[in-house]
Amino acid sequence: AYVVDCGKRMYRSYLSYRHAVPEQQIIDVRYDQLTNDPIGTLRQIYDHLSLGDITPALDSFPEYLAPRKSYVTNRHELSRYWQDQIRSEWSEYFETFGYADEAE
Repeated sequence: AYVVDCGKRMYRSYLSYRHAVPEQQIIDVRYDQLTNDPIGTLRQIYDHLSLGDITPALDSFPEYLAPRKSYVTNRHELSRYWQDQIRSEWSEYFETFGYADEAE
């Protein structure tokens, strides 16, 4: 219950202030986007934020990613009750960040 409440308050606060940050100075990245295509996502971040040429930063990135290729994220099995609570309490988050139509 504590985590559900904290998440709700955190994202509500974030979303209430997000509009105050110029669009070219902020980017929201989905976790699955970053894990499925880390280099492409980093390129998108650099481009969106006008951080310059990402090539020097990427020189050693494949070497960094190599030992992590087989990493498997933790799986947490929540009861239907908590799944429903999270979906309800975090609905604004799910809608805003494009998770609303996903089953998990």
